[in-house]
Amino acid sequence: MYIGETERLEFRYNYSHATKEGHLLKSRARVNDIRYNRLTGEEGEVSYVINLPNGGEGYIVGNVIEKAVVSSNPYVISFGEEGLESADNQLFVINNSVYNRYDRTILLRNASDQPAVVLNNLLGGATMTFADGPHESDGNLALPEHGMRSPRNFEFELIDTAAAIDSGIAVSEYGDEDLLVPSAEYAHPVSRRDRNLVHRLDVGAQEFCAY
Repeated sequence: MYIGETERLEFRYNYSHATKEGHLLKSRARVNDIRYNRLTGEEGEVSYVINLPNGGEGYIVGNVIEKAVVSSNPYVISFGEEGLESADNQLFVINNSVYNRYDRTILLRNASDQPAVVLNNLLGGATMTFADGPHESDGNLALPEHGMRSPRNFEFELIDTAAAIDSGIAVSEYGDEDLLVPSAEYAHPVSRRDRNLVHRLDVGAQEFCAY
């Protein structure tokens, strides 16, 4: 999916998957609010999963993401690599669940000078490099399966023994909680459900609520 130059993109509750070439989502919008989607490469040959080539404001929050076995480059998320077009460039990558099947994956490429804020993400599957470019990170978990029910079968809900449960950190020091704290979850196919906070915020895109 490709979005050209525009003021704002709100991308929610979508299922973008298995493209034969190119990116699952590319946007040149000045503000990109990307929440509660399933972005999975599956049997395709995906380049970037999310590509924001001109920077701007980016909020990547609460998405279920898979980097497939076949890919034309190692990055999951790329920000600003074609040149920054906005005076304000800031990327937030928060409470996503990322499952990796590719052998040379790098979660984030940040071509801006402003550190990306990367918090409370679950990183599972094959080992991946965290970031290329300036970033601040906290509260992320990197485990081979990271407590998901069956990510190889695209079942990303947490099981009751997951280390991610109640392990999320507070994000208020990094910005507006209304923008940075997930309030919903992706529900397959192409739907949503409320994210019901139980005790403390869980790491990743889905809260453990015995679904």
